[in-house]
Amino acid sequence: MAHGNEKEEIILIVDDDEAVCSTLEKMVRKMVEEDIVCAHDGEEAKKVIRARKIMLAIIDYKLPDTSGIELLKLIKSIDAEAPVLILTGYGTIESGINAIKEGAYDYLLKPVPSEKLHALIRGLTNYRALLNENEILKEELGIKYNMGRLVGKSAKIRKIYDLLPGVAQTESTVLVQGESGTGKELIAKTIHHNSLRKDKPFIVADCTILTGSLLESELFGHEKGAFTGAIREKIGRFELADGGTIFLDEIGEVSPLAQLKLLRVLQERSFERVGGEQTIKVDVRVIAATNKDLTVLMQEGKFREDLYYRLNVIPIFMPPLRERREDIPLLAKDFLNRFCKKNDRYIKDMDGDAYRLLIDYDWPGNVRELENVIERAVVVAKGNMISAGDLPTALTEKPQSGLPGTNSLYQNEKDLIARVLERSGYNLSKTAKELEISRSTLYGKMKKYGLSEK
Repeated sequence: MAHGNEKEEIILIVDDDEAVCSTLEKMVRKMVEEDIVCAHDGEEAKKVIRARKIMLAIIDYKLPDTSGIELLKLIKSIDAEAPVLILTGYGTIESGINAIKEGAYDYLLKPVPSEKLHALIRGLTNYRALLNENEILKEELGIKYNMGRLVGKSAKIRKIYDLLPGVAQTESTVLVQGESGTGKELIAKTIHHNSLRKDKPFIVADCTILTGSLLESELFGHEKGAFTGAIREKIGRFELADGGTIFLDEIGEVSPLAQLKLLRVLQERSFERVGGEQTIKVDVRVIAATNKDLTVLMQEGKFREDLYYRLNVIPIFMPPLRERREDIPLLAKDFLNRFCKKNDRYIKDMDGDAYRLLIDYDWPGNVRELENVIERAVVVAKGNMISAGDLPTALTEKPQSGLPGTNSLYQNEKDLIARVLERSGYNLSKTAKELEISRSTLYGKMKKYGLSEK
């Protein structure tokens, strides 16, 4: 359905033989839900082409008042990415090849084989969807995913700045680690946008959403009838990412069987769909991310060691926001400018008390939480400056000594670590294990809170 001045998207079939048009329409209808329009001559087709947005065109090479090539050129002049299939009669293969030279996606010999048409439409539907997705992504990338979009001046962020340009120019697999909300997907998009694959698809696969065979289906696709509910063939994320980059978010959630398949993809760049026997080859770059310690999962037998080393070719660690507090004012100001523009508001800045609250808070949700806080502040602020009163109460409440449950997150965490340290006899390995954090993270927290290693 079109909105405003946007043209409605259709599939156009052009052939002077009404029986051929009717047959093609029925064949296409089984594959897609979009509107299908049939035209029987060039003039009728030209009116449709100028009035509607062509998602796919199937055009006979010979028409009574024009040629299929002329219609092909008209479509391409309006939308260079619109896919066009040319129909040719027996003995006119040369005309089909000529059409491809003029920009046609492919040609079909009459009478049209249904399996050939279905295969082409399936590929074209995915192709068109990826074009639309990447146009949106490119618009975002022009603003958000260049190197300068990684806001910060801390030593840890500068180290990542220095690393990314070189990483982007390689084909190596990358493993981005860090807590939720630290910006792991931003890193993946930055790498893709600055790589030689930047004009190809960037496909995200969230491994937390689905498990077991459903995740395998999402990653590798499935054949019709592969399992209950598989009523049609499905193209997987790896196949959609062919030529580009696939981002495997929260890779630590993947099942053992899917891990085995992933290992094969990384080694051979090939796989089979669920329920299928045909081996599919793909050319993809893999970037994985996790908020879990994969080395711990390996020790527990929950993550394959060989897969870990295949993924961890280039490791990047995104530090939590509490470990780079000097970046908080820069990030806050950046979010402020963005949300003022988004909400058509003029807010000059935040006052000193507001900045101090932001810097003192521990941000368990990291950069994503800070972004949400600033967006809310922009919406609720009354004047042209954000004050402490415009921030959520979680940031503004002061600790009240002697009352249980009213301490700040900062104080609660400090007290918890101190108690576990005391209980373990200041054994850092035991303390880290009980707190379910790494030893290096524990050491950083002890340093931050002024806790000694007695």
